[in-house]
Amino acid sequence: MGLTDRQGMVASATVRVREGHSRGLTLRIENLMKDVGIDPGQLSAIGVVNGPGSFTALRVGVATAQGLGMGLEVPVVPLGSLEALAAGVPPLAGRLLTLLPARKNEVFAQVFTVSSETRWIPENEISCLNLEELSIFRQNIQCITGPALDLYPEELKVLLGGSALWAPLSCRYAQGAAVAELARQALKENPNAFPAESITIQYLQSHGAQTIAERERR
Repeated sequence: MGLTDRQGMVASATVRVREGHSRGLTLRIENLMKDVGIDPGQLSAIGVVNGPGSFTALRVGVATAQGLGMGLEVPVVPLGSLEALAAGVPPLAGRLLTLLPARKNEVFAQVFTVSSETRWIPENEISCLNLEELSIFRQNIQCITGPALDLYPEELKVLLGGSALWAPLSCRYAQGAAVAELARQALKENPNAFPAESITIQYLQSHGAQTIAERERR
């Protein structure tokens, strides 16, 4: 969870929940806003991660964001999970590999490069890969981030080698403030593109090495 304005981050809170995603989410949002003296009516937009990822977590998060957006009559900006992961890593020269666990021994992967505005932009579409297939990223990757680093540390060291930097633990999970800033930027570029009622979820299943676009064409 995070709050941001034109000057930057206002507040941020991170809670890793393995079960019961819906319990306490609204209360945590209310408490975060109360801590910094922000009333819900002051919100101009809401950003939310819409996938890929855990079916339950995505459904709860998007439903909560959509409910708030429709109630407050403000836009709700959907953001990709891997885009959110990349936003938590300071921009640097080179290429960033983001890795999000899918099903057993599979990960969602996407590569980002730094744009002229010094922010990460996707170089390719999201792919779902078996761990063994990650060796294609062994060369020309300068940094790696994402929860998969903690789930498969030994396997990834072997498959990806030791030349790329691993993001510190604090950068491996999507941060609310980073999501809020991404939403602010997206809304600035497309102010009328995100009505709250039209948000959709990327319910992506892992089916081997297929890109999202490939699966959608099936």
